[in-house]
Amino acid sequence: RTPLTAIITHAEILRAGMLGEVTPKQSDSISVIIAGGHQLLDMIAEILMHARESREPLPLEKSALSIGDVIREVTVLNESLVGRKGLSFSRHIAADLPSVMGDRNKIVHILTNLLGNAFEFTPPGGSVWIRACLREGDPAGTVLIEVGDTGRGIAADNHDLIFREFAQVDSSASRAHHGTGLGLTIARRYVELHGGRIWVESELGVGSRFYFTLPAGAEG
Repeated sequence: RTPLTAIITHAEILRAGMLGEVTPKQSDSISVIIAGGHQLLDMIAEILMHARESREPLPLEKSALSIGDVIREVTVLNESLVGRKGLSFSRHIAADLPSVMGDRNKIVHILTNLLGNAFEFTPPGGSVWIRACLREGDPAGTVLIEVGDTGRGIAADNHDLIFREFAQVDSSASRAHHGTGLGLTIARRYVELHGGRIWVESELGVGSRFYFTLPAGAEG
């Protein structure tokens, strides 16, 4: 990863004009290099994380969390992408949500993956939303999080496939996938470590809704 970090750093120096004047076209090209470098760094980190946790899963570092606060933290990080693509974004967090005993970093990873996919695969002018509420009819108290979009959607026969490691979906039939094929695999692992479940409801040409659950309340 160190050589890649050096490439990104020097590209940022070039774009800033610290080594001489940069034209708008040159700046755009350098920005592509930087974005590609960051994407590759994320892919490397994902592969290393998967390899490490496949050998020896890391224990959850649980604490009492406000899932609403975590959602707000993650969505703020994506606001610039929403503006650049001209997307409509909404966030609804039920007022009566109880705390969740969970690993903050792992829940952030789940949300970042689901929201990142929604923003990436929704065309300009489309809509993305996130909702969190108590699951109806669940006496145990389960928090339900939904991340939805109006992107191209996912074919029904790929709904299970996308959660398998290194799986990639044919872009001619669904979302064009540019990652490692591990993001949703890791998200599912983290959800299940918390005692929850993750699934997708999607239709081609309509969009996708990803749902996951987290047990509410104190650790049992």
